[in-house]
Amino acid sequence: MSDITITCPSCDQELEVPQELLGQVVDCPACEQSIQLPAPAPANTARKKVVVKTRRPASSSRPATRGPAAQPQQKGMPPGQVAAVVVIVIVLIVAGTVINGGLGWLSPSSASSSPPPRSTHPAPRPAPAKTWYSGGTLHSATMAEWRTASYENRLATSADFVTKMMQIDGETIPPVDQLRPRAYGLEKAISAANPDGLADNQDVATVAATCWVLMKQM
Repeated sequence: MSDITITCPSCDQELEVPQELLGQVVDCPACEQSIQLPAPAPANTARKKVVVKTRRPASSSRPATRGPAAQPQQKGMPPGQVAAVVVIVIVLIVAGTVINGGLGWLSPSSASSSPPPRSTHPAPRPAPAKTWYSGGTLHSATMAEWRTASYENRLATSADFVTKMMQIDGETIPPVDQLRPRAYGLEKAISAANPDGLADNQDVATVAATCWVLMKQM
């Protein structure tokens, strides 16, 4: 059986009503007011479709909550199509994020393109140049150790001997440049005191003091 069109007397909403509901009381889905539907026409009487146009929009779109109600026609996509559209939108968002580098951890090239971590340790500084008069270690050595030591070590030790003996003699210590010739001379005298290794067991300090006295008398 086809539907008939009626108008809600309360809100003027145009409704499509199935003929099997004629003669009953239903709720308007727009304003929720009760509507007494007209009685169905006799079977031998021709039915006339009455169309009443809506004079103003519906004041409410809430569905009826009481009794059988006529439902207005609704437009929109079926639920299955809505779910499919949502899935497609999510896929497009994720794909755009990966392309723009937002998920860089997914890209194999991101690891190679990232700069290496900076070291927190300071770069080692070059050692300062060693002066000729520092670093002597032969003050308590024997003549045998003196003979096998490096020239730089013997010269630096001789500079210390010269400074110490000048202090004992009450002399003023001159600048380093003026002290250097005396250190050269003392190193040469100590080394010459043991040409054949016969005095290897003698301590260097005693030999240095003897050479210093001889140098002052010359």
